[in-house]
Amino acid sequence: MTTEREKSERPICWEPRHRTGPIKTLIVDDSPFVREGLHQLAARVPEIEIIATANDGIEAVELALLGFPELVLMGFQMPRMDGLTAARLMRAGHADVKIMLMTAHDLVKVKATGLCNHVDAILGKQDLPAELANVVRQLFPRRFP
Repeated sequence: MTTEREKSERPICWEPRHRTGPIKTLIVDDSPFVREGLHQLAARVPEIEIIATANDGIEAVELALLGFPELVLMGFQMPRMDGLTAARLMRAGHADVKIMLMTAHDLVKVKATGLCNHVDAILGKQDLPAELANVVRQLFPRRFP
């Protein structure tokens, strides 16, 4: 049971997690063109609802630790803080979020680094249009059986 004091100490925009309906998604990329493209792509995927965007990993960590997104769709390489570092900090802060990295780099090389153990999925940016919906369904199997 949540006390009135605990409720008053939450961030003003706190809301309980929704476990039905579209996946609340945060888009993170330093390119406004990529962010806009992901918005357009997500509009065709009913399982996804874009609730916020961030320009880099620092903004992404702040939003994820507030508890808003269920899914973070994040670029691999960004200024100020890259996607791998942001994912590690989200996990260290116990953010209850699924993390999907997008990269334009060679996926085999990225996965071979062994640095991606803080992420739930990695997709090539070129594969997003064909694979995004499938990967979201795999990450949230109870929501979309």
